[in-house]
Amino acid sequence: MNIADQNEDAEILLRLGNGVLVRSDLDLSSLDFLPGEVRLSEFQLALAHLHFGHDVFFATPKLLIEGGGFKRCLASVEIVVIVKTEGFRLTVARGDAAAGSLTLPRERRHLHDTHRAGLGYEHPEATFEEIKKPFNIPKLRNKAIFVAIPSTSGTATEVTAFSVITDYSTNIKYPLADFEITPDIAILDTDIPLSMPKTLTAHTGMDALTHAIEAYVASARSDFSDPLALKAISDIYDSLIDSYYGDKDARGKMHIAQCLAGMAFSNALLGIAHSLAHKTGAMFDIPHGCCNAILLPSVIQYNAKVCADRYATIARMLGLTGNTDKQLTDALIDSIKELNKKLGIAQTYKENGVSEELFKQHIDEIAANAVLDPCTGSNPRKIDAEGMKKVLTCAYYGEPVTF
Repeated sequence: MNIADQNEDAEILLRLGNGVLVRSDLDLSSLDFLPGEVRLSEFQLALAHLHFGHDVFFATPKLLIEGGGFKRCLASVEIVVIVKTEGFRLTVARGDAAAGSLTLPRERRHLHDTHRAGLGYEHPEATFEEIKKPFNIPKLRNKAIFVAIPSTSGTATEVTAFSVITDYSTNIKYPLADFEITPDIAILDTDIPLSMPKTLTAHTGMDALTHAIEAYVASARSDFSDPLALKAISDIYDSLIDSYYGDKDARGKMHIAQCLAGMAFSNALLGIAHSLAHKTGAMFDIPHGCCNAILLPSVIQYNAKVCADRYATIARMLGLTGNTDKQLTDALIDSIKELNKKLGIAQTYKENGVSEELFKQHIDEIAANAVLDPCTGSNPRKIDAEGMKKVLTCAYYGEPVTF
């Protein structure tokens, strides 16, 4: 059963054989959509279990290994499911691999993101207040290594030192930054994203494009990050629309391009499109990639006063026309809006269902929190809370940024 068919917002984090690890808001109390057992070849297991003695995480009560003409139930590997309880704290439900049993707590179960799952598994005493501070995550790899196999073509979490955690008590998304959560090994299997639904393909694709464009103009950019960012932008423009409509080759190209974008922003960092996306996504219940797609044109207009030449370089590479840096930057903005239109993404927060009352109620809070977001420091143009409010207002109504 394809989990993504049940819920477009479900994100499959790992798929090996018929086993899946997912992050979603699905109620897992019945576990009906999880396989009773996971069947893997010896080779597939080796991809995830690279060193003896390390644990492998699977959302299943039973793991069968097939190879060499026989089948065996792997009792030497702990079968664990990470479930969310309150706030940041995680509960680990352990199963007996030999018996095929699995015990889960009675409350609603939600599988969590692998970055945070590994942290909760190795350091259950860690608190959200501690780990949300940049580079304050305790030392990992005491019990497990981190092998990342991305299932969507967007976040590039497989090659970055960044993750995002949502505090649902405040409706704020916090980016976590620490080299401890950089995966040890990244495996890109271009068959995995073939099952992504169209909406997820659109949102994650625009997230990847925002990564690449923001990395190319970020204050920490360099001659090492620039080629990665430009290649990612070019390949995303070439393949995202075809990927959206299910073309297999385009899906594969997007999967590589989003990783290149991740490598770019891991070195160059990001900007205020992500700062505002982090603060509006949970508050307005809009997926992160969709927020970036809404914000990117407005953010480019704001930043163009200090780096129009960089945006013009991107436009020339894409074959867009214009005689001046401003004309080329405007052409880039128009092309992004056209991409959004083709991907079925409404261009403004208002068109995405955010009421004016809700927007005005939270705009001051969002702007203040966005200024404090770690991505703001690497934006090419400085900004304060009042500037954030103006950019966000333009993104809400679809008005041009002229200040």
